[in-house]
Formats: sequence, structure tokens, C-alpha cells
Amino acid sequence: MLGLTLHVIVIRPVQLIDQALRASHDTRRSTLAAAAASTDEIGRLARSIIRLLDDLHRGQIELQRSERAFREMADASPVMVWVTDRHAAVTYANPPMRELMGPPAAEGSSLHWLDLVHPDDAEAAQASVQLASIEQRPFTIECRFVPSASGPRWVRVSARPRFDAAGTFQGYIGVCDDIHEARLADQILRESEEKFRSMFESAPVAIALCDVAGTLLQANPRFVQLVARPRHSLAGTPLSELVTDATARDFIELARDSLLHRRLEPTESRLARPDHTSTPVLISGATVRTADGQTRLWVFAEDISARLTTATKVGMAKSMKSGSIPIAGCLTNSSMPASTTPTATNMTILITPV
Repeated sequence: MLGLTLHVIVIRPVQLIDQALRASHDTRRSTLAAAAASTDEIGRLARSIIRLLDDLHRGQIELQRSERAFREMADASPVMVWVTDRHAAVTYANPPMRELMGPPAAEGSSLHWLDLVHPDDAEAAQASVQLASIEQRPFTIECRFVPSASGPRWVRVSARPRFDAAGTFQGYIGVCDDIHEARLADQILRESEEKFRSMFESAPVAIALCDVAGTLLQANPRFVQLVARPRHSLAGTPLSELVTDATARDFIELARDSLLHRRLEPTESRLARPDHTSTPVLISGATVRTADGQTRLWVFAEDISARLTTATKVGMAKSMKSGSIPIAGCLTNSSMPASTTPTATNMTILITPV
């Protein structure tokens, strides 16, 4: 009699609760309803479980709706979207990602997006992802994917960790952006910059870059040679300290104040040296506007010392042929300090043939 009573009062209700927890929501509810009808502790427990199951069911419905909305959004996205489990196996990939990844290698095998990484990038990518997984933090890497249908393409992989309600790490949700064209453009730009830098360094003409105020930003070796100063000391030097005449200063003002005249006509000038000598040059330039909207002045200076020396010799030869030699032409030297240059320009020596 006691055994029957225990079975009816305790064991049977507990069995009903256990069956309910193992069944579907509707079945669980109907099963627990019998136990919930009791007014004892078992009944109160059954009613509490029903309320808990109802809350859980509503949560599951909301979760399913959320997952369905996510999949609909991800399936319609042109961006490659993927989800992995804690073992890095892909559990979901939207159509663009599936197209890139292709079918599994064998029936029932798992897909891993790291399998797509180019062999040259695989080690670095694997290390970055493993470290992020251990620390359970977001990561972003750039690497090349090698899809079976085409050649390698650069992608940017960005992912954030997923956690369940208890805070347990569940894997990652990530996106892959195709940056192939951008990387190629960057490579072309770098190659162009390297070519320009090589031309700038090896140019036989003196070249300097100035800001809108005429302050030197950089100069090539030929410019450094003409002004005979250490290269590191030229940065921040006003160009007006290196140019000795007003014509060149007017040239700088024109470059600074005018954006309409992009190219500046060549004009003769002199570049000063620390020893108070100067080098005659033909100076020209152009104003340009940088990508961030700043005005820059490119200055080009050609050493015309040899040209002037040749012109002087030709003039002297003509004068000797005519019977007179300008004394100033004989005494003036292009590298002589201005303070020692003779000022008697009207004196003439007459040579009478014997």
C-alpha cells in the first residue's frame, strides 16, 4: 500500500516531468498539465516548469526568427559572410562565400576558409587566427585566396567572436572583402613612387621641393652639390637664402601666389654657397596641388657655368679678332665672390698689330 502511494504521489509525477522535458514543447505542456493539476509540491514544481518551458519556447522562437532574418540578410549580401564553430569549421556561408569556397572535398567533410589561403600567406594567417581564437578577440587580416575557378585574389578577412548566453565561446562570424583591385593599385602606386624616387635621386638637374612659402622640403643630390651644403640641413631652409637675386625671389613669389600659372618660365639666377661664392643656374619650376589640397613648388636648376664660360671665351675671341678685349670679361670669374669682382666695365685695351 505504501509503495502504491509513493508511486502515485512522487514517482509518477516525476516520471511525467522527465518525459515532458524530453518531448516537444506541445507534448511537454500536455504531459506536465496532469502533474500541474496537483496542489502539492509536485504540482507547484510542474507549474513552475511549465512557465519556464514557455519562456524557453518563446526564446527559441525569437532566436529562430533572428537566425532566419540573419540568413536572409546574409544571403542577399554581395559581401562574403561566414560563420564557424569553435573548431574553425564553417557552419554557414552565404552564396558569394559558397561560390568562392566550392563544394566540400568529400561527403561529410568540413569546410575551413583557411584552406583557401595562398600557400605564401597561409602560415601568417593561421598564426593570427589561432592567436585570436585563444584570446577570443576580433581579428582582421589581409591575404590571398586561391579559388579553384580563378587565380589568387587579395581579400580582407574581418571576424568577431560568438558567445552563447552563458558566455561560452562558440566560434566566429566574419566577412571577406575583395580588395584585389585596391591592392594592385597600391602596388602600381608604390612602383611608380619608387621609379620617381630613383629619377629624383639620379637626375642630372638640381631639383628641390618647396612648400607654398618657399621653404625647402627635400632636395636631390645634384641640388645639394650646387649649394654645397649637407642634405639634412636643407630641410626647412627658405629658398630665398639660396637664391641671390631679386629675379629668382620674384619667381618664388609668383609660384606661391599664382595657381593659374602652373609652369614658370626659366630665368637666370645664382645659387649661393656657404663660402660666399655662387653657381650660375637657369632656374624654372611648376606649382602643383597635392591630393590633400596643399600647394607645392617644384624647383629645377640647371648649372650654366660651362655655358657662360664658353660664351665668354667666344666673346673674347671675337673681341681679339676685332682688335679690342673687354677687361671685365677677362677678369670676371663665375665662381669669384661678388665683393672681389672688378667694377670697371668700360675699360678697353686696344691691340695694334705690329
